Amino acid sequence: MMMNKTKLLLAAFAALMSFNVDAKIEQFQESYAGYLPMEYTLDGVYYIGDATFSNGSSTLTLYYEALNLLQDQLYVVFGSYSRNQVQTSQLGQFDFSLSAPDSALSALPIEGSFHYEDILMMPDGELEVFYSEYGTLKGFVSPQNYLTFTIDWTVYTRDRRSFVPAPPSLWLFGSGLLLLALLALRRKRFVLVSARR
Repeated sequence: MMMNKTKLLLAAFAALMSFNVDAKIEQFQESYAGYLPMEYTLDGVYYIGDATFSNGSSTLTLYYEALNLLQDQLYVVFGSYSRNQVQTSQLGQFDFSLSAPDSALSALPIEGSFHYEDILMMPDGELEVFYSEYGTLKGFVSPQNYLTFTIDWTVYTRDRRSFVPAPPSLWLFGSGLLLLALLALRRKRFVLVSARR
């Protein structure tokens, strides 16, 4: 009987100490439209700037560099981004370009990608991904630099608690506390047995 209680207490203690929350993966799509201003130019071909796109429920800010010669079918945009002002100190990376440069359409198709990772160093020196987001962009750009595009996002989030292993002092304290509880139970049982004699 006492052994079963001890096993049950040890199992409960181990379950409590190894509390770990799994990762969450979300997939969703966002649509945006707006102008990508080509105002600050270097040599008439290479542009730098920033633009914020909003769709009512979320925002996307691009800090970009661009090569823009739509009449010559050259259109490449790359740089950093923030989504919903979530990342303030670190920004994700993005790029997109014409996907069909031989097209004779008024709005040319573009394709691209977005990428951001938050990496933590574990106590054992290993690197673990805490948060990451990947986006695939598909859309169109007009000769006036008006963009309409959708981004298919995959967001991976892992609970920070799962990255913190139980420190050895906590294990030592917990096992010592369990030992004291067992000794107190045994002492109480010994006193009861002695009183009956």
